[in-house]
Amino acid sequence: MKGKGILGEVQVENGSVKGTQGDVRNPEEIAKIVQGNIEKGMQEARDLGFSAIHGFAMIGSERSIAFMKGKAVVASTKEVSWQDVFLGYVYSKGLLVLGILVTILALGIMVTGVFTGIFTWFSLNARLYFSIAALVVGISLLVASKSELSYRL
Repeated sequence: MKGKGILGEVQVENGSVKGTQGDVRNPEEIAKIVQGNIEKGMQEARDLGFSAIHGFAMIGSERSIAFMKGKAVVASTKEVSWQDVFLGYVYSKGLLVLGILVTILALGIMVTGVFTGIFTWFSLNARLYFSIAALVVGISLLVASKSELSYRL
């Protein structure tokens, strides 16, 4: 994950480090902190009537940690945009970009129909069917790009 103020990432699985990227000091210590907070957060979630937590953020004076989906992001507290950090967790960028491109392509094909005769546009040909199908696929990809996870700042 790249962005302003993001220093690095630590892939964490069951309290152990699976990989690191960027400027991360003591990834093993970060994994221990994350595992402890997950256990404590799960207990608090159960006490409050929720089934589980999906992630958390710990804000420090210089550096902060956000954890979700097995990935801990280490960020500079004063420089980071938390909106960008959590949007990276919540949206699948590949599906989002593909959905935008397919939707723009479909709308572009439909707009070209404005410049053709009205009767030729609604004739039963591939241009009408393709643009409608591409629009449905594009909107479906846009909807599918949002994961089941959500966040609150």
